[in-house]
Amino acid sequence: MFADNRLLIRGILFFIIIGTLPFYIIGFWVLGNSSARGNDETNIEITASVTPIGADVTSSPTPTQTPTSDASPTAIDPLQPTAFQFIPPTRVPTNTPSPTPTNTVPPTAVGDRDGDGVLDNVDACPDVAGSQADGCPPPDRDGDGVPDNQDVCPDRSGLREFNGCPADSDGDGVLDDRDACPLEAGSGSDGCPVDTDGDGVEDDDDQCPNQSGDPNNNGCPVDTDGDGVPDGADNCPNQAGDASNNGCPLDSDGDGVPDASDNCPNEAGDASNGGCPLIDSDADGVPDASDNCPNQAGAGADGCPIDSDTDGVNDLQDSCPNQAGAGSDGCPTDSDGDGVNDLQDSCPNEAGDPNNNGCPAINPDPEVTAEA
Repeated sequence: MFADNRLLIRGILFFIIIGTLPFYIIGFWVLGNSSARGNDETNIEITASVTPIGADVTSSPTPTQTPTSDASPTAIDPLQPTAFQFIPPTRVPTNTPSPTPTNTVPPTAVGDRDGDGVLDNVDACPDVAGSQADGCPPPDRDGDGVPDNQDVCPDRSGLREFNGCPADSDGDGVLDDRDACPLEAGSGSDGCPVDTDGDGVEDDDDQCPNQSGDPNNNGCPVDTDGDGVPDGADNCPNQAGDASNNGCPLDSDGDGVPDASDNCPNEAGDASNGGCPLIDSDADGVPDASDNCPNQAGAGADGCPIDSDTDGVNDLQDSCPNQAGAGSDGCPTDSDGDGVNDLQDSCPNEAGDPNNNGCPAINPDPEVTAEA
């Protein structure tokens, strides 16, 4: 802008000089005409230099003339000026004031509105202080106030304390502007926690991330009996068992003694006998160890015989255990056929009267008996 102003001023001064030059010429002619007469011979060498204020244009006419004048007043002066001659003055005026340019435009003061040291007329950003040569601040594509040359994330608006990048409030490595859970650290690509096995324990903290477990056991299943079957699937969580039996012990013979502890796993036995059958010498179902009559089959809990009808035949062998009998099967026998069981018949081999214990009735009156 300064260069343009200087050029304008020079142009104005040039035209002023050109416009006033004829007046200078006429003035010099008048002065020279009034003083040149009467001089026999004058040698004049004049150098005129006019330099208006503020102009670089210099005019230096240096006319050199040696006029010859006839001393006789009647002689015709051959050097009389004509309308087209230039007669330099015989006197050089002194203290000639320099011409004052007219219609000049004073230079306008140029400020620096944004105070960045670059004047407004060459400042591409006159209202924004900048550090660049054109007066503008460095580029900031994301508009976060951190110049691109200092911005680690130039295309994502961030914070100055994070070098132009967004914050990561939960410290999970996923910046807040892309974190679906910005206040909860997560291992997912969206910044949220991941719980692959759905047990409520995030994979980051789950020691068994692919197996549902207990939050109190670091996400792993609890196996109280240590049989390899988690309590949640163990039907016998407090008793070590087999996975094929839902965590319960195997009992192949069904005697209540797990195979692991059964000395006779394929033969039902008794826990007191290591899972093997107890010895029952009389085969009455009462083991010898508990049988008061180990060599005599009995129906009692003590293993001894019971004779409910007291006919001498053990109930186990008595076909009529509630009816006394004389037979080997424990059932009644009526040898004389009088309807009285031999065991109750006082005369088992003689038919008698049931009212007389199976013996014939006694008649006290012979005549009555005879008439009958």
